[in-house]
Amino acid sequence: MDRYEATRGARLLGTVVIVAIVAAGCGHGDQGGDRAARSSATTAGGAPASNAAGKTTGTTKPRTSGTTRPAGTARGNRTGTSISLPASTTPTVPDPLAKPIADAYAAAFRETCRRIWVRAGKDGRLWDADDPDSGVAYVIGDCLGTFNAGFAFASSTVDEGRQSGHDDAVSAAEDMTIGNRFRTSTGAVFSI
Repeated sequence: MDRYEATRGARLLGTVVIVAIVAAGCGHGDQGGDRAARSSATTAGGAPASNAAGKTTGTTKPRTSGTTRPAGTARGNRTGTSISLPASTTPTVPDPLAKPIADAYAAAFRETCRRIWVRAGKDGRLWDADDPDSGVAYVIGDCLGTFNAGFAFASSTVDEGRQSGHDDAVSAAEDMTIGNRFRTSTGAVFSI
């Protein structure tokens, strides 16, 4: 996983945590039901409703669940609530070596693919020397198509990035063969 994916994942996780906290804090218990009970227990003029015997019915229903507020605290003005974000969501300063390392990795990867396929001859095709019956021909685009810039960030110096780019291109070419050898259209066989 590269730095971008890790940072993006942490930011998404932080967003989910915030949403969950906000969602959990917004439900003020059973207050919606309290309002319905109060409105149904009062008359149109706001006076308490009475039953057939003339006795006043309750105007409010006691809270049975939900959050309680300190005395004198209005709805929506909660005290003592704080949201803490994971440390990984804080903005990070880009590494000044990241671009030079990525550039060195990419240049080495491309150059290594080119050095392997320059031996292919005029048609630019190579075959697995140890699997002559497969009929699959590889071109330089097959090597370049395996390039993944995210692998450059495993390196901490430009020289490491360059070496890693070379090694990854060789590995990509080796993965196309059984015995790490190619055959050209003229029949010449060489090791990668």
